[in-house]
Amino acid sequence: MLTLAWFWFSNYSTDLRGVLTMGAGTANVGLFGFPIIEGLFGKEALVYAVMFDIGNTIIAFGVVYPIGRYFASGGQAGLDWKPILKRVFSLPPFLGLIVGLSINIFSLPLPSLAFDALDVLAKGNKPLVLLLMGVYLSFALDKNQLKAISKVLFIRYSVGLTMVAVLYFFLPADSLMRSVLIMCVLLPLGMTILPFSDEMNFDSRIAGTLLNISLLISFVLMWVMVLGLGLM
Repeated sequence: MLTLAWFWFSNYSTDLRGVLTMGAGTANVGLFGFPIIEGLFGKEALVYAVMFDIGNTIIAFGVVYPIGRYFASGGQAGLDWKPILKRVFSLPPFLGLIVGLSINIFSLPLPSLAFDALDVLAKGNKPLVLLLMGVYLSFALDKNQLKAISKVLFIRYSVGLTMVAVLYFFLPADSLMRSVLIMCVLLPLGMTILPFSDEMNFDSRIAGTLLNISLLISFVLMWVMVLGLGLM
């Protein structure tokens, strides 16, 4: 999807190309996918969703963020990777992934108080994110910007629906993994596009509108898949 966006938006201004290309990558797994997948398939399904999100997180901070920095610098031929890597490894979501994987790999015990504290933070995060999405939603975009947004959505959902067909026909029918992955490939944009756009001085209204529209489309498509394909 990022490759398609990279070439399709090559005639756009650098700033607009940056936010549109970033919008073609990553998915909102944690805040949007986890609750729906757990509600539909149970906690055991989250194993597959988490594995999907590990790759998604690596793409978000290892590929999408440098792409954004590339366009923020004016699309120069070269990038100074030292400050980019320093910034990536200082981002809280990426650090959270590293810490969580380390705890899991080394089987480090955690007191119940730690889980309680994380649970409180997780519950508080969702309404704040919804507030942020509402702040950045814009109905004042011009026709060219709306047309550009529709192109990003076309890339995401045409590729997503193609992957649905591949997963549906090539994975075992009774596979929980198949059902979860079909949900995952239809997820909306990742929330990272908002802070990334702000940091790089891109038009955050485009990012917010793109994110909000994709949330609605993904919600409808996921339920269509559940009911139409009998995934439950």
